[in-house]
Amino acid sequence: MINWSIIEGVLPAGLTLNAGTGEIIGRPTVYGDFDLTVKVENDCGDDIREVEIFVCGPPQITTNNIDFVFGANKSVQLELIGTPGTWSIINNGLPNGLSFNTGTGVVSGTPTEFGDFSFTVKHKNICGETTKEISLFVCVLAQITSSNSMNFVMGSAGSTQLTSSGTPGTWSIVGSLPTGLSLNSNTGVISGTPTVSGNFTFTVKLETHCSEVTQLINMSVCAKPSITSSSSMNCIMNEPVSFQLTSSGTPGTWSIVGSLPTGLSLNSNTGVISGTPTVFGEFTFVIKVENSCGENSQGVSMVVCVKPQITSTNDDVKFEINEPVSKQLSFYGMPVTWSVTVGSLPTGLSLSSSGIVTGTPTVAGNFNVTLTITNSCGTANKEFIFEIENTVVDVYQFDINSNYKLFGTSGGTETIQVTSTLNSVNHPWKYV
Repeated sequence: MINWSIIEGVLPAGLTLNAGTGEIIGRPTVYGDFDLTVKVENDCGDDIREVEIFVCGPPQITTNNIDFVFGANKSVQLELIGTPGTWSIINNGLPNGLSFNTGTGVVSGTPTEFGDFSFTVKHKNICGETTKEISLFVCVLAQITSSNSMNFVMGSAGSTQLTSSGTPGTWSIVGSLPTGLSLNSNTGVISGTPTVSGNFTFTVKLETHCSEVTQLINMSVCAKPSITSSSSMNCIMNEPVSFQLTSSGTPGTWSIVGSLPTGLSLNSNTGVISGTPTVFGEFTFVIKVENSCGENSQGVSMVVCVKPQITSTNDDVKFEINEPVSKQLSFYGMPVTWSVTVGSLPTGLSLSSSGIVTGTPTVAGNFNVTLTITNSCGTANKEFIFEIENTVVDVYQFDINSNYKLFGTSGGTETIQVTSTLNSVNHPWKYV
């Protein structure tokens, strides 16, 4: 039997050697020169030879577009995948001042006109040839021409246009804009509604294919009122509370759009919400502050919670042994989480965090367990006596032909005396 093998080197990726026939088969996925040492052997001996494999790579031009700067000298090498060959230009659409080297594939020179151009090149090697149209852009160095000072009013929508000369490009900010404003990187428009006031400095930058220019900007944002207090409030029913609303900018007059929970009121001059809430739940309303510059509003979410109370009683935790259980315990107040904090539930039962007792009790008796409920307002504990009743009944059978006295138990709680005075007929009795 003949066996072929490679003892040194590796085949190009995609090719394999048939050990029985010595055939190299497949489709190579890489190109280049590959040196191998091949061995063939049979029962009579072996032979070793060096083999060179050359995989030719069909040409593929990977350059899609190139950039030049008007009036500036530059050289660009066109990129190629595959075995090197020779270049040629088919459609010479190069701008004045540029030329193509067919020996190296380099475009070079100093363009004397600007804009978008295209030209077609061909590359040929021993495996084949390919052509490709290349886009060429000649840009003009840009300059920022817009003012270096800007003005906005806090709380009011506004916009300003950055401008430039030369080739258009992409705008960006070095530093940061006042909160509420943003820059459109394509159009150069700064817009939005600023939410802070003051004087700000930052740098605008314009990048084109051929240049990058910057300009320092001074921006003034006029102080209209802006609410700075939290949009969420929490308090407890039947307990006094006081919340101070705050804002930046010139002080103003406060008001409520909607309504506060019963028991609370707003001082329009100081911005204090105070009182004693007499209801619980989640409430939403809008607070508004107005001054001579304008107004600002904000949605508020208020949670008035009530301290939890367990309303279930021991009657709710009486169960029969070996009977499936699913009992929802009850409480008063906002949603709570239930847990066992003292003792443990009867064997076979469990308590979910939502307060459902489930399972099948397997042991009779009384079990002292303390349950706890918790929410954002507080905690409540209650001791329960879980009573698991034994319902097992003992069964006794008597022959009524004779007089019997039998003392037994039913459910483990009673003593029973049974007397029979009947004769002749055998009557089986059963007590259950």
